[in-house]
Order: sequence, then structure tokens, then C-alpha cells
Amino acid sequence: MTVDALRKVAHSLGVKVAEKATRNTIVDELIRVANRRIDKPMDELMAMDREQLVRYFESVDAEPPELLDILRQLDLSPRKESRRGLIELAAREISETGRFQRIAGKGSQATRDAEGEQPNLLNADPSLHESRHRR
Repeated sequence: MTVDALRKVAHSLGVKVAEKATRNTIVDELIRVANRRIDKPMDELMAMDREQLVRYFESVDAEPPELLDILRQLDLSPRKESRRGLIELAAREISETGRFQRIAGKGSQATRDAEGEQPNLLNADPSLHESRHRR
């Protein structure tokens, strides 16, 4: 499709495209719009109370970027608490996963180095292990 044809499709879907947008940019934006899970117009969303919105967003499995787009449409941005919550979530999940890996003995070399463990080269390379027993 030509850039002109893509612009017409974007316009018919109500997608605003920059004047100098490239073909790939327009295609990416059209794909983003086509993949939207939140299909209610803003006025319908604003008529809902908090619990209705939560249920709706969960029912359509709304993605974070889409929720952020809606907030941007309202000239709102996530507060520092939201960022802090995301940081806490990431730290907790990474830490828990790392702990389970350490317990299972699947820790990374960086984890072993941090804990002061020496790598066991005999277990790392089976050929070294075999040559040790041949002596």
C-alpha cells in the first residue's frame, strides 16, 4: 500500500498521523489501533465509576501502554507512587525468581561471584572431569 492509501485508512479510523510520517510509522500506528483492547469511547469510560472501570479493563485484558494512552488523552500522567509501585513489583519479582534459582542451584555466574562462590570447573566441563579420573 502507498503512503497516501495508508493515510486514508488512518483518517477513516480516526487515527491522527503526522504530516511527514513514514510508511512504517503509519503501519505501526494502524497496527496499534487495530490491536486495541479498550474499545469504548472516552465519554463512555468517563460515565463509569471506578469499580466498573476496573472490571471492564480486567475483562478486556487491557495492556499498560493502552491505559497510559488513555491517561495521556486526559492530560494525566502516572504519579510517582505508580512508578514506585512498578519499581517495587520489578524488584520483588526479580528477587524472588533469583532466590528460587539459587535454591535450585541454577544461579548465574554473577550470583555465585556476589556470594563468593568459586566456580567448579570440573563440573562445568565433563571432559575435565573424565581426565581427572583417568590418572
